[in-house]
Amino acid sequence: MIKHIIFDFDGVIVESNDIRLQGFLELFVAYGNGLLDEYRLYLLKESGNSRYVKIAYFFSHILQKSLAKHQLVELARKYSRI
Repeated sequence: MIKHIIFDFDGVIVESNDIRLQGFLELFVAYGNGLLDEYRLYLLKESGNSRYVKIAYFFSHILQKSLAKHQLVELARKYSRI
């Protein structure tokens, strides 16, 4: 008897890369389009990285600022809500 059926939703039923990309851009929209253009290029190139890596990259490489672990966790939660 089958108890569970699991679907691989991402990339199979719906292509979600564009939705994720928009979520990351919305997360940092307050920093302005100039920085978001650079970040968009990174996101397109590194789509397989986790949200934590992508968020940390924005701070370390784009803003050139440090990011505390609790800030990273909060931004990841915010991204999930977006």
